[in-house]
Amino acid sequence: MSEHEPNSHYWNLLIHKVELRDAGVYECQVSSKLRHLRHHILLEVHEKEEVSTPMPRPSIFISGSNVVDKDDRIYLICNATGQEHPPDDIDWFIEGNKLTTSADEKVFIRKFVSLTDKTIVSILEIKDAQLEDSGLYTCRTSNLQVKSMHVAVLNADTYNVKRGTHKGHPGGATSFFSAPRPPGGVPRWLLYALFVVCVRWIESCMILQ
Repeated sequence: MSEHEPNSHYWNLLIHKVELRDAGVYECQVSSKLRHLRHHILLEVHEKEEVSTPMPRPSIFISGSNVVDKDDRIYLICNATGQEHPPDDIDWFIEGNKLTTSADEKVFIRKFVSLTDKTIVSILEIKDAQLEDSGLYTCRTSNLQVKSMHVAVLNADTYNVKRGTHKGHPGGATSFFSAPRPPGGVPRWLLYALFVVCVRWIESCMILQ
């Protein structure tokens, strides 16, 4: 197919849907009363190179907090990617024991699949975490991709008391001035002060004699 632009001296040859057989030498001729011109051009046609997208490598990882307070929630996310398609499923385990969504939904598992990204995502949520919920959590795909994370549940309501200490006196040290009052309600430091005054008064009296 030839194409001519109006009011111009250009004539273009258009070939739609080029094939390998269209390769070869093409000749352009221009004739007039004065002369005859011709020009040859070589057209090369090559196979279309297909750009292949590298296939993703299978991968799996867990995200979430590995330390939670008692009565808070444990919230873990397992993300697994397949090579040609998403893994069929993901299972959760704690210390080797399989977890499933419980009737009271204390343990709740939900999953999402992306065919475009070849990914499956599983979310594990445990409400009102207790000390016995501490342990090694593992997610495993149907094609045996495995990832683990240790979660510790802390009892934030308790505190440690140092052994050998007296309540109200850090370190258990007791001094003369911090000792409890003797019967009668007079503190010992006052008795000691009166004793010193009396001794000094007696000494001064003896000197005067």
